[in-house]
Amino acid sequence: MANIIVVSFSEETKAIEALHKIKKLNSSGYITLYEYMIIRKKENDHYAVLIETTNEGWRTLTTMTLGGLVGALAGPIGLAICLYSGPQ
Repeated sequence: MANIIVVSFSEETKAIEALHKIKKLNSSGYITLYEYMIIRKKENDHYAVLIETTNEGWRTLTTMTLGGLVGALAGPIGLAICLYSGPQ
């Protein structure tokens, strides 16, 4: 199940401040933030991506895949080590 939160701000600086606060909650362990993106609406209904995650979701997926492969070869202990040694 995926939870997506969309928040609209009238000022770009307030959106960036909110992202920093959400990242603090993530690093404190209160929430888990997998991916994020700040999109700015420009004139003529064009959009620009200001800030986004940089492959963190893919790192988690590849680490879990590697853990599954090692686990299949090395048994349950190898699986547990690889799954829990990935990005947190």
